Parts: sequence; structure tokens; C-alpha cells
Amino acid sequence: MELEKVVNKLKRSNTFIFISVVLVILSSLITITAGSGLLRDFYKETIGYKGGQIEIVESLTAGTNIGYFNNILGAPVFVNNYGTSTEHIYVNKYYYVQAVTNREGNVEFYSVTTRRKNFNPEFKLGGWTVDGPTKTIRLGKSTFSEVDEIEKNNVTVLYSIMGAHNSFYTEGYWHGNPNNYQSYFISQNESGYLNTRPVKNVELKPETFLESSVIEDNEILDFRKNAVINTFTTTAPMLIPSKIDLSPGEILLGPDYNQVRVMK
Repeated sequence: MELEKVVNKLKRSNTFIFISVVLVILSSLITITAGSGLLRDFYKETIGYKGGQIEIVESLTAGTNIGYFNNILGAPVFVNNYGTSTEHIYVNKYYYVQAVTNREGNVEFYSVTTRRKNFNPEFKLGGWTVDGPTKTIRLGKSTFSEVDEIEKNNVTVLYSIMGAHNSFYTEGYWHGNPNNYQSYFISQNESGYLNTRPVKNVELKPETFLESSVIEDNEILDFRKNAVINTFTTTAPMLIPSKIDLSPGEILLGPDYNQVRVMK
């Protein structure tokens, strides 16, 4: 009974009520802080992390030393030698980056390949003349036919492989001085996110890099309307599309599926 009297007296005490309220507020603040920390960590590991990685791959530049790529991407997972060129493959859960260097370690060209439908870095094309149109492509979203808005269905190089085990499709474009004498390629690499696959084996390659070819094959035209671009490649100045050997056994644009498929 005495204990009950003490408890009842405390309940009527203003000091006790004040302390109780303070404890409730402190407990709530601790809970909110803990929850905020969990939300912050979740953001960093998901949306925030992915956004940061998009910024990284959009900032890459051809012609730089491979040390620049290593500083922002970390060490390459695969390194492959092709004559005088060395291929470096960087692996992230959202993407692959391929950087091909010369003997001096300078990046001759690099490729970004998205591995996820919702990882969509952007690359701006066009503006070859003062008032020329521009087009922004989003990997994993934009289709090949969308580039016709600026390229008018004219390609410098087109290469398509459809085999029993492997597939690859790419289009290369060259615009000389207006594009800083750099080439760019848009591709579908089977290591990345796919919504369809190439339909046939085709190669379009003009005799000189100043020429271009019009795509007239109906099967390829239909493929381009539906297939999303999952790989973007850009070269160092003066490396024209025809100088990159895309024949079987040589360097692909983006990683080799048979090599990277062991990675999760």
C-alpha cells in the first residue's frame, strides 16, 4: 500500500510529469534519428549511389591516360592484350566500362555498357554545324532509329553478328572537325541489358571514311526501331570508325560476354 501511495503521489507531481514528457520526447527523437540514419543509408546505397555512378560514366573522356580511369573507376577486373593495344574492363553492378589504350597508356576509345534497365546514363550527339540538331541518347532507353533524327539513316560503319552463341550490333559515325575528329558508336552488346537481339549478319563499310552508307535492309530497319542502345563508345581524335577492327576474334565495343559472364 505504501508503494502505491508513493506512485500516486509521483503521478500528481509536476516534476515527475515534466521528466516523463522529456523522456518521451527524447525517446521519439532517438527513434526519428535512427530512422533518418536508415533512410540516409538506404538512399546512399540505392538512388544516391546510382546517381553518382551515372555522373562518373558521363564524365569519362577518350585521349586521357588510363590512370584517369583507374582513379575514378578503381582497378580493372580484366586486362586483355591485342597486339599494340590493351583492353581494360571495369565492372560495376550497374554497368561495364571498357577502355582500350595504346602503348603509351593513353585511351584510344572507351565504351560504357548499361547492365540494368533502370541505369540510363545520357550522351549528347549532334550539333555538327552551328544550327545543327542535337540528340541525347539514354542507354537502355533510346532505340537505334532515334539517332536518325540527326544522322538521316547514314552510317559510316555498320556491323551486325547473329551467331548460335554470340550476338553483337553496332553503328559508327564520323563527322570530322565539327566533332573534334572523334568517332562515336552506338551498340547492342550482349553483356548488357537487352530487349531484343540482332536478326542477321550484316557489314556496311564504305571504301573511305569520308563516305557513308544508307541503311536499306528492311530487317535491320525493323530491328533498329525496337532495339535499345545499351553501349556508347567514343574515340580519341583522329581515330576513324574503319580503323577499329570489329571482325571476330578482335576487340568488341564493350566487354566480351564470354569473359564477363562469370561476374555477378
